[in-house]
Amino acid sequence: MHQLNIKAQYQKAINKSAPAFSAFPWQNRESYAAWLAQSYFFVKHSTRLLAFAAAKCSFEKNKTHKRMARHIFEEIGHEILAANDLCYLGVKINEIKELPLTKAFYRLQYFGIDRLGPSYLMGYILFLEGIASVLGPKILSPVTNAHGEKAATFLKLHVEEDVGHVEVAFENLEI
Repeated sequence: MHQLNIKAQYQKAINKSAPAFSAFPWQNRESYAAWLAQSYFFVKHSTRLLAFAAAKCSFEKNKTHKRMARHIFEEIGHEILAANDLCYLGVKINEIKELPLTKAFYRLQYFGIDRLGPSYLMGYILFLEGIASVLGPKILSPVTNAHGEKAATFLKLHVEEDVGHVEVAFENLEI
């Protein structure tokens, strides 16, 4: 697939997700806590998914291998931010169960990397970081106003950091 087509598909996916993302009740404490908890359960797999994908890169895809390896270090500890944000909401991570849909989300990525190769993960990376950088800024202020800055560190980091990640991901695509 040509990179321009990938960018068009990326933009289409972001645009399609925008209404649901905007409609989510971010200011509702229980809803935001549920989102943070499921983010925690997923994000604790992000470094392992990246390591697995990096290990599966062929020597011909060395640029992608190196980018994924660097990305591991950028993701370390992000689940702790989500857990800490929950604490500021008065919720402990062990009080919330991981949803089957969350498990399916990361399990499908492990399966896809194993069966289809490391580029399978790139679609997820682009989408998640795109959501954070494109749609995240629209909800950061309402979240911090409703729950306080100390309950929004995970969101704030991804809103501020992932802007550059999307372009880097596109630059590092080896098709």
